[in-house]
Parts: sequence; C-alpha cells; structure tokens
Amino acid sequence: MAMDGSNCVDVLMTADKLGYRGLQKAALNHIISNFDAACTSPSFLKLPTPLFVAVMRHISPGAHHVAARAAKRWLSATPERSAMSTKSLSKQLPWITHPAVVAILGADCNTKTIAAGSSASASASSSASSSASASSSSSLNAA
Repeated sequence: MAMDGSNCVDVLMTADKLGYRGLQKAALNHIISNFDAACTSPSFLKLPTPLFVAVMRHISPGAHHVAARAAKRWLSATPERSAMSTKSLSKQLPWITHPAVVAILGADCNTKTIAAGSSASASASSSASSSASASSSSSLNAA
C-alpha cells in the first residue's frame, strides 16, 4: 500500500510509536506536501500533541490559514484539547498569534489566551518544548 493523504498521518503515528525515524521523516514530508488532504483525514484529529506540533512547525507561512483551520478542528476534537490553554501552542507555534490566524481560531479556541501569549511567544518558542514534544519531534524537526 502506498502512502497518500488519507493514510500518511497513520503512518507517522505508527512510525513514531515504533521509533522508525526514517519512516517518520517520510510521513512528515508527505503530510506537509499533501497538507490539505492529510489535515482532513480522521487520523489527523487523533495526533498526539507532540506530533501535532511537529507537523504544524513545518507549515509554510503561506499556508497558515489552512493550518489555522486544521488547528481549530484538532483543538475541538476532544474535551481535553478544547479546555487546553492555547498559550502553550502559541509558545511552540508563534504564527498562531498572527491576527488572521486568531480570527480563524475564534472564540472557540480561547483567543484571549492566544493574544496574551503573543508577546512572549517569539522569545519562548525555542525553549518551550516539553520533554514529550522534544522526544517525539526532535528528529522530525531535522527533516
């Protein structure tokens, strides 16, 4: 079976779980290249936070409006994420504080928290990764 937009997120999660770094990088590259299809797959909503952040870090600035819609869906997928402070995401994904992105995320995603985190996000983005995020996404960031 070939990797495509409908299964590349599953491949990423499985490769991460099994520690197959080469396959992780290939899946991440496929997700980035086919982000429109990948972010609408049901598996995208199941991404654990560290892998979600790793994927979203690689989104090009021109695609942040698409990424913002995907982030809104991902945040809304579970009650835990819905209640999650987006301030932690703004530290790891500084683009999430851009006014156009905040407008897309809207009140459903606690934009007051996003706006409050925007001033500190740029300086904190490089050091804000949790140990879980660092372990799952460190090799992906080198892709």
